Amino acid sequence: MKFTFSTSTISYVLATSAFVLLLSACQPSFQSSANGDLATTFNKMAKKQSPIFFENRIFNEDIIFTDANTPLPIGIGVHQVTIDRPVTFRNCTFKGRVMAYQDSTQQVEMVFNANLSFLSCQFEKDVSFRNATVNGRLDFSKSIFRGVANFEGITAQHRAFFNNSYFSKEARFQNAAFQRSANFMDTKFMQQCSFQQAIFKEEAQFSVCQFGEYADFSLVDARGKMIFNYSEFFARAVFEDARFMQGFDFLNVKMQETFFTKTTFMGRTRLDGSTVGKKLRFGKCFFLNEKPDLSSFPKDKVEM
Repeated sequence: MKFTFSTSTISYVLATSAFVLLLSACQPSFQSSANGDLATTFNKMAKKQSPIFFENRIFNEDIIFTDANTPLPIGIGVHQVTIDRPVTFRNCTFKGRVMAYQDSTQQVEMVFNANLSFLSCQFEKDVSFRNATVNGRLDFSKSIFRGVANFEGITAQHRAFFNNSYFSKEARFQNAAFQRSANFMDTKFMQQCSFQQAIFKEEAQFSVCQFGEYADFSLVDARGKMIFNYSEFFARAVFEDARFMQGFDFLNVKMQETFFTKTTFMGRTRLDGSTVGKKLRFGKCFFLNEKPDLSSFPKDKVEM
């Protein structure tokens, strides 16, 4: 039997074959048996400004974002590296450090102009995104931090997610700026955590959290509603000199020592159903509306 093909059919087949070959050549090569190659692949993708996506991978070496490009000066002694494409790690394990900040020879900070996502990841060592700027969605939900987690001074321009995460060691969010909503719901802070002087432009959700050691929310500037419902504080928590411009919900919270000295409450403040083990202090606070109902607390444990 003899087959004949039209010129248009042959052209279509050739064009399709060429496209498949080109697509295959553009795909990054992953080698699950040589995890050191994954760090090399990451560096190449970052330098080429390609979208970065890894799933179900184990990284044995450090991931250094500040090596992704040549640092450009933005001020005296301060340099900046920019990644313009989305960065996504899903269900990955990092046995080395993950660093997006450098201050050894020169101060280098990161700018991520698209989404930055670490979904259900495990960090075995220290993580630093200090002073980073994320212009897309910031997502570390369902992740485990076994080393120090440093997000001090980070700026999240869009929504930020740290919900259902676990911080084994110190968690640092001092001077962080969340321009949109921030979700820390059902997150466990096993050691000291600090949000000192952090800015929350929209709703900040800290419900069903556990704070194992000292929790510092002093000087917080919360311009949206701040919610801690059903959370547990196993040690001292301080909210001194903080400003809550909208509602402040502290419902059914279990606490030991909680201090609100010189705190400003511009919206409705609720502590219904909460309990205190040692001391609850509201010294020199300002309430624009009525003061919260504290009648359910033992009088010897409350200072107003």
